Amino acid sequence: MDDLTFVQQRTLRDLMSVRRFPVFEPGVASGLRDRLQAMARELDLATPLWLSKERLTDRGRCEGLFLAGLQGRRPPFAHSPRTAHGALFHKSIELDVGAGGSVDPRIVAEKAAERLRDDRAFGAYWDGLEPLARGELVTEAVRRLDLFRASFPPLARSWAPVPEQWLRADLAGGSLVLSGRVDLMLGPPDRDPSAASRLVIDLKSGDARPEYVEDLRFYALLMCLRVGVPPYRVASFFLDSGEWQAEDVTVETLDHAAGRVEDAARSAAALRSGSSPSLRPGRYCGWCPERPDCPAAAAAFGPDRGWAMGRDLYEIGQIPPLGEVPPRMYAQVIRSERLGEPKDAFQVEVMDTPEPGPGEVLVLVMAAGVNYNNVWAARGIPLDVSTVHGRYGEPTDFHIGGSDASGVVWALGDGVAGLSVGDRVVIHPGQWDADDPALAAAGDPCFIPSYRVWGYESNYGGFAQFTKVQAHQCLPKAPQLTWEEAAAPTLVGMTAYRMLMGWPPHTVRDGDLILVWGGAGGLGSMAIQVAASQGAKAVAVVSSADKADFCRKLGAVGTIDRKGFDHWGMLPHWTDTDAFGTWFEGAKAFGKAFWEAAGEKRSPRIVFEHPGEDTIPTSIFMCDTGGMVVICAGTSGYNAVVDLRYLWMRQKRLQGSHLGNDDQARAFNDLVVSGRIDPCLSRTFEFAEVPLAHQLMGENRHPEGNMAVLVSAPRTGLAELPG
Repeated sequence: MDDLTFVQQRTLRDLMSVRRFPVFEPGVASGLRDRLQAMARELDLATPLWLSKERLTDRGRCEGLFLAGLQGRRPPFAHSPRTAHGALFHKSIELDVGAGGSVDPRIVAEKAAERLRDDRAFGAYWDGLEPLARGELVTEAVRRLDLFRASFPPLARSWAPVPEQWLRADLAGGSLVLSGRVDLMLGPPDRDPSAASRLVIDLKSGDARPEYVEDLRFYALLMCLRVGVPPYRVASFFLDSGEWQAEDVTVETLDHAAGRVEDAARSAAALRSGSSPSLRPGRYCGWCPERPDCPAAAAAFGPDRGWAMGRDLYEIGQIPPLGEVPPRMYAQVIRSERLGEPKDAFQVEVMDTPEPGPGEVLVLVMAAGVNYNNVWAARGIPLDVSTVHGRYGEPTDFHIGGSDASGVVWALGDGVAGLSVGDRVVIHPGQWDADDPALAAAGDPCFIPSYRVWGYESNYGGFAQFTKVQAHQCLPKAPQLTWEEAAAPTLVGMTAYRMLMGWPPHTVRDGDLILVWGGAGGLGSMAIQVAASQGAKAVAVVSSADKADFCRKLGAVGTIDRKGFDHWGMLPHWTDTDAFGTWFEGAKAFGKAFWEAAGEKRSPRIVFEHPGEDTIPTSIFMCDTGGMVVICAGTSGYNAVVDLRYLWMRQKRLQGSHLGNDDQARAFNDLVVSGRIDPCLSRTFEFAEVPLAHQLMGENRHPEGNMAVLVSAPRTGLAELPG
C-alpha cells in the first residue's frame, strides 16, 4: 500500500476491504423470490410491471408522478447539461476500467463521447453542441475521471471490476420485472456460493440525496435475486469530496428492499384499477407532466409560478429577499410510521413555514449542528418525541429536529424586543414557558416543568429552511466564524459550561484538576476549553493516539487511553471480594495513570461525566475528597452503582446537570465570540446528508469534535449572507 495515496489507502482499507465475507443462508434468495412472486400473482397483474430504482423513487415522492411513469406520460428523455455530463463520465469509467487505467484520461473521454454518439438521446444532444461546448463536456469528464483514479487504488484483475453492469430479475412469469444498472461491481465470486464477496458502488459527482440509500438497497436485492447472493456492501461514492455513503448488506437490508418493491407493486396495481393517487408536492413537481392540472402542486406553489422562482418555496441554498417569508419550506422530517435507524427515519418533505407567536422569532437557518438527541428521536427511544410536542401547542404528526443552528432573524412575533430582522444569530436550545408559575420559586428555568430542549422535545428545529424559536434563545453569532462553525458547539458548550460553572461551590477554579471523560467528543472538547479558560488543568480520557493529540491541542495537560484498562462496567457487589478486588486494582491503576497525565499526585476536584454506567464507579473513586462528579448523560447505560463509603466518608458530591439557562448560554457564547473557544468542527454535511450524519453518530463512526449541516448556506466557508 506504500505506493498509494492517502485517499486511495483509505478507500481500500475502509470501503473496499472486509475481514471476512458474510455468509447468507442458502434459502435467502429463493425466499425473497418466492415472496415477491406470491405477491405478484396475488395482484394478478394484467400487463407486466417494470420497476427500476427511478420508478421506486417516484413512488416514494408522489403517486401522481409514479402513475405518470407507469402510463408512459412522462416526456421522452432528453439530455440536459447535467445528465450529459453524467452519461459521458460513466462511459469513460467503463472504458477506463476495461483498459486498466493505463490510457490518457482525455483519450478515454473522447473515445467515450464517440461511443455514446450511437445513443439516440446523447447523440442528439452532442450534435446540437458547438465545438467549444463539446470540448467543455469532454474536459469535465476528464476531471471526473481524474478524481476517480485519485480516489480508488488501481483496480487489479483480482478485484474482477465490472463497470456498467445491467441486472434484471423476471418474476412470476415476467409479470413483475426488476431491473437496474450498477456503475461498478468489484470482487470475484467466492468459492463458497453462499458467501457475499462483491462490492457494489454507485459513482456520484454531486451531493448526497436521501433516495441514494434506497437505490443501493434495491441493487442489493436485485443482485441477490439475479445471482443467488447479495453484495457484502453497497456504497454511493462522491467523487468531488472523496467520501462515501455505505451500508453493509444484511438480511434486514434485503427484507426492507423487498418490502419497498411490494409497496410499489401494490400501489401500481391499485392505480391501474382506478384508485386516486396520493399527491405530495415537492421539488420533483418541476418535471412532472401532471403539474398543470395537479391540485396539490397548485396549492403548494401556485398555478402560475415557475418552480422555486416565486415566493411559495425556495430551493435549498436559495435565499429569499430579507424578511420575505415563503409559505412553504423544505425540512428533514421524522414521522412515527418510519421510526428506526436515522438513515430511514429522516426524509426531506415540503412543510408549512411556521409563524412566530408572541415572544418568538422566525430564523432563516444557514447551518445546523448535529447532536445525539436526534438519533434518539429517529429511533423513537426512549419515546416518540412527536407525541410530546402537543404539550406545547405544536403539531404531533411530525418532528423537525435539530437543536443547534446559526442563521438570520427573518421575522418577529409580537412583543419581541432587543432583536431586529437581519440580525446574525446562533440559537441555544433551552426553551420554557415564561409564565410557568414554578419559575419564580425555582429561580432557574432548568428546574421547572415547562423546560424543554428545542428541536427535540419541541418541534421546528434547525433541520429546515426556517425555524421558530423563543427570542431569548438567540445570541450574537461570532463574526469570525463561518455559518457551519457557528452552528456546531452551542448545545454541548452550554451543557459543559453549566456542568463546570453552574454548581457552586464546585465551580472551576484556577489550578483545579479536572477529569474529562470522552475528551475528543463534542461535550469533552468543550469541557477542556471551558476549564482552560478558568485556569484549570484538564486530563482527558480518550481511545486513540490521534484523539489524545486532538485534546492536547485544545488545552488538555494530559490524556489517558481507556483501552489500557478493563475494569469498566457496574461495580461488583462488595460481598464478592474477588470481583471487587479485581475492580479495585483496576481503579487504582487508572488513578495512577491520572497522576502521571496530570504531572502531579493530586486527585481531580471535578469529574466531568457522561458515559454513566461503565464509568461512574471509577469517577466516584477518583474524585478528590470534598469534590464533585457532575453528569449530564448515560451513553453507556443508566444504572449507576456506587460505593457509598467513598461518597459519605470522603464527602463527595454526585450532581446531575441538564443543558443550561440563558446566563450560562450567554457566558459560553461570549467565550466563542472572544475567540477563546474553538467550535471543533470536524465535518460538514449537505442538507440531504442529515440521515447519514445521524447514522454515523448512532453507530459511533463519527469524527471527533462536532458536526454541522448546511441548510440555506449554499457552500462552506461563508461567514455572511452570499452577495
